[in-house]
Amino acid sequence: MNISDEKYKLLIDFILGELDFEQTQEIEQWINLNSENKNIYKNILREYMLVRFSCKDEFIDKDKSYSSINELLVKPRKNLFYYSIAASVVILLGIASLFVINNKTENTVLDPIAETKITPGGQKAVLYLSSGEKLNISDSNTSLNEIDGTSVLIDSLSGVSYKKKGKPEDKKLIYNKIVVPRGGEYSATLSDGTKVWLNAESELRFPVDFVGAKRVVYLKGEGYFEVAHDKNKPFILSVNDFRLKVFGTEFNVNAYNHDVIETVLVNGSVGLRKVGTGKEHLLKPGQLGSLEMGSGKVVVNDVDVSQYIAWKNGDFVFVNENLESIMTKLGRWYDVDVFYQNSECKELRFSGDMKRYDDIRDFLFFIEKSSDVKFRIKGRSIIIGKKL
Repeated sequence: MNISDEKYKLLIDFILGELDFEQTQEIEQWINLNSENKNIYKNILREYMLVRFSCKDEFIDKDKSYSSINELLVKPRKNLFYYSIAASVVILLGIASLFVINNKTENTVLDPIAETKITPGGQKAVLYLSSGEKLNISDSNTSLNEIDGTSVLIDSLSGVSYKKKGKPEDKKLIYNKIVVPRGGEYSATLSDGTKVWLNAESELRFPVDFVGAKRVVYLKGEGYFEVAHDKNKPFILSVNDFRLKVFGTEFNVNAYNHDVIETVLVNGSVGLRKVGTGKEHLLKPGQLGSLEMGSGKVVVNDVDVSQYIAWKNGDFVFVNENLESIMTKLGRWYDVDVFYQNSECKELRFSGDMKRYDDIRDFLFFIEKSSDVKFRIKGRSIIIGKKL
């Protein structure tokens, strides 16, 4: 970038809205002087947005946020990647909204996003009892007994939990099912003490009490499991033709894609296999097992598990992920439909993180500012195209 450090700092201050009227006019004239200057400005703006998008909400002081972002960006530019990572622990996430308010220039790279209210997901689920009765448990606080005497406790904050009564040998195997819609999430504690977190557009079918030599549950969508240890009764997770066997461990299973099922092991040990193959593949903590449903092939890789389980902790983490995959996740959580006017937009790749409960426009704003993609919100639909 062929500009002086002084000019670079002025451009950062311009982006942050910290210049006076005369300085702002001078910078605007410089940007519009030729295409080279415009490209320099766009590149610096992308750098700024990369830092902004990596932010966590650690500060609540606007002035400190401004000075922090400015201090990071005026460092030697060859170290920008390092500083953008450092920024993730020191700068206010909401600085994007401050940027929108303060940057009044008509030289903005793109048009503002429509002010349509799209809210993030929340605690939502429907519980199906063994009798076939259907209960909306999204905001419920109640208790009931299943036909085998098992207590079902429903809490609007902690989810649903099961307390077994009587001896298992005196019971028959009966099932409940939790269905989580788009724009929802829910948690459950099973009768053996196993804890399950269900992501949006997922469902779990399970015995109200585990009768017999195995604990078998059935998943669709995505779930995070903390399995209660029982060496005499293995826990079996069934997803289509996929079986995952554990005795006590923590793992995440993503089965949204019916062709490939992904399992990430956080701790413990699990074995996974396709029904009928007989071959079991063991995972170690920090490994991702991908099962191709058609061939039954299992590929195991060492990974950073944080990006795969971020949703359970209230975050989205994207690492060199294409826009189509990112928008599929956001569409499921914010319950919006996504349409593409240009298919090539789907393959653009981005990295960053955001809180699951943030306004989706913050993310769309970042993508627009750092790429040639344009978003249009219409009702509960997001239309994605290329800038003209």
